[in-house]
Amino acid sequence: MPKDNSPKVELLASIRSLFEKQRTDRLSSKAIVYALAEAQQTVGSTCQPLTKAQLARRLAPLGIRPTIVHRTRNQVRRGYLLKDFRIAFEQYWIR
Repeated sequence: MPKDNSPKVELLASIRSLFEKQRTDRLSSKAIVYALAEAQQTVGSTCQPLTKAQLARRLAPLGIRPTIVHRTRNQVRRGYLLKDFRIAFEQYWIR
């Protein structure tokens, strides 16, 4: 159970859930913001969806930074690795 229900903890819990649902150790920034926007629509939130830049700014104080998660000859996708979230998940009791 998380220590609090702050936006930071809710964001971490949502991202943890997304990693589990996708059964992966890496997610693109685009996939995260898309999933968060869909979740907002489901609950009827009137808030603007989070952008990739806003996501990066919210995670940066936790020491979590985007990295290359997929590379092809013509494309590079930036996103996040599950291992980079482990300390934050433990610190905020996100399980």
